[in-house]
Amino acid sequence: MLEEAPLVTIGITCHNAAHRIQNAIACAQAQTWPNIEILVVDDGSKDDSSNVIRALAQDDARIRLIEHGKNKGTAETRTTIGKNTKGEFLCFFDDDDESLPDRVEKQWKRLTSYEKEHKADLVFCYTNRSIIRKNGEKSDKIGFGIGRCAPEPHGPRVADLILWNGGYDDYKPSRMGLMGSCSMMFRTRAFEQLGYFDEQFWRCAEIDFAIRAAFAGAHFISVDEPLLIQIKTRSENKSGKRPLLFALLLCKKYKSYLKSKHVYLASLAIAYSRFYSNKGNKFVHYLSYAMACAFSPDKVLAGTLKRRFARKKQMMADAKPDNYNTKSSSS
Repeated sequence: MLEEAPLVTIGITCHNAAHRIQNAIACAQAQTWPNIEILVVDDGSKDDSSNVIRALAQDDARIRLIEHGKNKGTAETRTTIGKNTKGEFLCFFDDDDESLPDRVEKQWKRLTSYEKEHKADLVFCYTNRSIIRKNGEKSDKIGFGIGRCAPEPHGPRVADLILWNGGYDDYKPSRMGLMGSCSMMFRTRAFEQLGYFDEQFWRCAEIDFAIRAAFAGAHFISVDEPLLIQIKTRSENKSGKRPLLFALLLCKKYKSYLKSKHVYLASLAIAYSRFYSNKGNKFVHYLSYAMACAFSPDKVLAGTLKRRFARKKQMMADAKPDNYNTKSSSS
């Protein structure tokens, strides 16, 4: 199998990351998958990033460097990777995360086995992740990937999940979970069907890409174990209200679709709710979600109540002893 292993491109975007890009590339170099190229795009860094990458490339022919003369943003940088990849598969590594050595191998096996089993043509594979907070603060938190076990979600319902928490007839814990470019792997032929990343999104470009894939019938799966360590770092695009602004822009891009589902205003309120939840502002979080329920009670409120009921039912079932019997076992 190893002799016939298809080429996998590991794509890494870099911007002012001279102090950490060597570690990201080292994680790519350490992969157990025997046939890789490491494509790094330096997005107009003003520090020594390009020189660090260039020095590493001199000792490893698998490393390729492409430089943007100016900072163009994450979406356009990922598009540059997509247009220049040589691999049959593309796997993104973030410059501030650490991937385990068997990440590519396990994601490839999960993706290709799922394709065969489900005869699926468009599959996006993610992975669970360990999360370390800002300033190196360690935690035991695991970010679970979407579709980590059956039944894995696919099609437009995933777009509904992303945009307004909709899309499911009942609560399926295995279907919920994280996406994100930091753990994403897919066949590069997907670009032929979906196009590249929307360059207006300096954040959320990978989410927009997933929405378009969902409308095209894509399947979303994950390896059900943490294969990367996600390190939360500060950046301009993560600061202030920029994440909220791009989340709202995402809703506006799909305004026609959301209005056809009668959930456009609810989707905007949910964007606020998610943002303030991440900020730890519970009051605005719950207030925004209450507004979403008020805007679309037949969709958002009904779905929320149904999920809560299903979750409670599942918790009660899990708490019941395996040998529980209402009748006495004695004769």
